[in-house]
Amino acid sequence: MIEYLELNAYAFRFKIKQDTSKEALLHYFNFSTKRFSDYIIKPDTSFYKKNTTCTIEFPIETIENLIDKPVSILYEDECLIAAYKPPFLLVHDDGNHQDNLQNRVNCYLYNEGHPHSCQAIHRIDTECSGIVLFSKLPFFQGMFDSLIAQHECIKEYYALVQGRIPWNIKTIDMPIGRNRHNAKAMIISKNGKKSISHVKVLKRQNNTTLCKVNIETGRKHQIRVHLSSSGFPIINDPIYGTIIDHRGMLLENYHMAFNHPLYNQLVNIEIPLDDRFNK
Repeated sequence: MIEYLELNAYAFRFKIKQDTSKEALLHYFNFSTKRFSDYIIKPDTSFYKKNTTCTIEFPIETIENLIDKPVSILYEDECLIAAYKPPFLLVHDDGNHQDNLQNRVNCYLYNEGHPHSCQAIHRIDTECSGIVLFSKLPFFQGMFDSLIAQHECIKEYYALVQGRIPWNIKTIDMPIGRNRHNAKAMIISKNGKKSISHVKVLKRQNNTTLCKVNIETGRKHQIRVHLSSSGFPIINDPIYGTIIDHRGMLLENYHMAFNHPLYNQLVNIEIPLDDRFNK
């Protein structure tokens, strides 16, 4: 629908490639007309003709709860940033912990002169580590949310489990639902949501197995539940396994790849296996 022309922290300029209404244009960006009242669009009209050049101006925000601590940036462009989350650090504030990855990334952006607060596009469990994506501009949050919701993003994990897995490759297709007896846990349930994980064994050593897991769906605790229900819980999983040392849960989101919804280019982010897996 649009041709990208220019983007910075203050405005987005683009050309419309087909006749369209303002409502349809905002729908393309997964942005509600109600929220758009805080933005300025030029020209501002209910209908746009093909080849019209538009500019959307972004309001400046007040950024709070900046945490000035080291953060590893893995990827960054004008509207997206990816950071590494170490184990035991929350992705965003739960009301009790201001020191979280989102506030650290916000501090990094603030120091770079970025006038907006970032928002997490997805989450990974507190005990595990790996890649987390953030939207740098609130206007594009909906586009990235849709990318994750429609499962258009490759997400691969390393998992070190207890036991020697006898098979090399397996697809686990078991629905997952909430555990009515434990509010923090999920279980395999015939009434749960469809959940698919593709597991490949990378290495067996002593009584442990290192796996690569690709998830088609993104249910809460999906990999943890699928592996533990198969008889191979992740090492140091505090809910579905056993804590044997202080390394944290040995699950890491190491690879994400997707077609950038704005630039229409492949974004491929990959990190090496964390040293804590090798101890």
